[in-house]
Formats: sequence, C-alpha cells, structure tokens
Amino acid sequence: MIALLLSTFGIIFIAELPDKTALAALVLATQYPPRQVILGTWLAFLVQTLVAVAAGSLLQLLPTQPVRVGAGIGFLVFAILALRRKAPDELNTEGAEVVPARGRHLAPWIAGSLDRQLPSRVRGRVG
Repeated sequence: MIALLLSTFGIIFIAELPDKTALAALVLATQYPPRQVILGTWLAFLVQTLVAVAAGSLLQLLPTQPVRVGAGIGFLVFAILALRRKAPDELNTEGAEVVPARGRHLAPWIAGSLDRQLPSRVRGRVG
C-alpha cells in the first residue's frame, strides 16, 4: 500500500512539476494568500483525479482487446496527422505574427498578467 502511494506520488509530482498548472499556482500565489491558492489547487486536482479514476474504472469494464485496438488506431491517426503537418509553414506564419509585436514595450510577464486580468474586449487595445 505504501509503495503504491509513493510511486503514484512520485510519478504525478514529476509529471506535473513543469506543467502549466504549477505555473498558474505560482502566478496566483503572487496575488492571493497561499492558503487560498493551495486549497483551490487541491480542490481542482481532486476533481480532476476523481474524473480520471471514474473514467478509468469505466474503461476497465470494456473488453481489453477492443480498447487496445482503439488506442492503437487513435495513436496512428495522431501520428499521421503530425507527419502531415506543415511545421515550416506554421513557423513562418507564427514568425510573421510575432515580428510586428517586437516594437511594443510591455514586458512579457506584464503582458501575460494583463491577458489574464483584463476582459477580452479591452485586451485588443493593450500594447
């Protein structure tokens, strides 16, 4: 039992450490009391885990072979889509969008903070 708890904790901790959830908690901790941030993060992670466990429990009821075949087909579909992507074209498009923004003088952390704080109708006017 302890080994299962420790291995689950270790895997989740390492997987979630560089995740945007950790970054969001970091940003929230700069603006709100740590106790509230911790409680909110725990509650969100609890709900997410409950949904994942429920979905896993339901998948366990299905026959193993069709689930494996479905997962394999899904993996192949995503692999084909990734291979067919035109990454250089996407990079050129993204680069063309970034170049005009270089003349702006907002620091990235300010722009990111404003993006989360301001209503969407005001965001277009900032910068």
